[in-house]
Amino acid sequence: MSNLMQYATITKQNVTFTIVFVQLFVFQDKMESERAELAYSQLFPGMPIVLMTRDPQDVPIYIGRIDIVNFLKVTDPSIIPWKISQVESDSLKIINRYSLFLKLAS
Repeated sequence: MSNLMQYATITKQNVTFTIVFVQLFVFQDKMESERAELAYSQLFPGMPIVLMTRDPQDVPIYIGRIDIVNFLKVTDPSIIPWKISQVESDSLKIINRYSLFLKLAS
């Protein structure tokens, strides 16, 4: 199986940041969200990381730097330039816990 991660890297007002789509449970525990942010910062070094999920009503919610979160709250998620990338699960096991992966047969 291959694991695919959904994310977007955006530059706005000279700030480049990455949004990563994660599972809802990450937002339900502050330690989980901090661990996830740290784990993703290894994939995107030097960039602020914003975590995104959708609540049970399908409304996007964000955790991260407040200025970026405020920008994203007024941005339609459908215009975010989402990318899907393969993640090597043996080298990034911690990421597997947080990502909403699309599973593909190898």
